[in-house]
Amino acid sequence: MIRLSDLLQQYKLSIAKRYGNRLLTSQRRAISAILSCRTPDAGEIIVQCPDCGRFEWRAQSCGNRNCPTCQNHETSVWLNRQQNKLLPVKYFLVTFTIPAALRKLAWHNQKVFFRSLFEASASALQKLGGDEKYLGGRVV
Repeated sequence: MIRLSDLLQQYKLSIAKRYGNRLLTSQRRAISAILSCRTPDAGEIIVQCPDCGRFEWRAQSCGNRNCPTCQNHETSVWLNRQQNKLLPVKYFLVTFTIPAALRKLAWHNQKVFFRSLFEASASALQKLGGDEKYLGGRVV
C-alpha cells in the first residue's frame, strides 16, 4: 500500500521546485502535517494498557483535516452518510467540465459564469433526455 506521506516524502523536492511560491500557506501546512503525522516529529504520548498496565510511547497524529491517516474514520462516516442518501432508483452522474481556456473567466465571474453553465447544462440534459434516441423521457 502506498501512503500519501510516502509520496510527499519521495517527491517533496520536486513539488517545492515546481510549485514553490505558488503553494498556499494552508497547502504548505497540510504537507508538513502529513509528513510529520505519527512520527516523533508530531510528538509522542504515553499510553497504558487497561488490562496489563503496560506503558508504551506512541507517536501522535497530526489531526490535519487533509491527512488521510487522521481523517480515515471521518471519511468513512461521511461516505456512509452519503450512501444513505442514495436514491433507490437507477440514475447517472453527469459531469460538465470547463475548458482550460475559460477557467480564468469562470474564476473572476463565478456568479454569472456558473449560473449560465447550470442553465446551459440543464437545457442540454432536458433536450437529450427527451430525445427518443437517448432516453425518450422527461428530465426533472
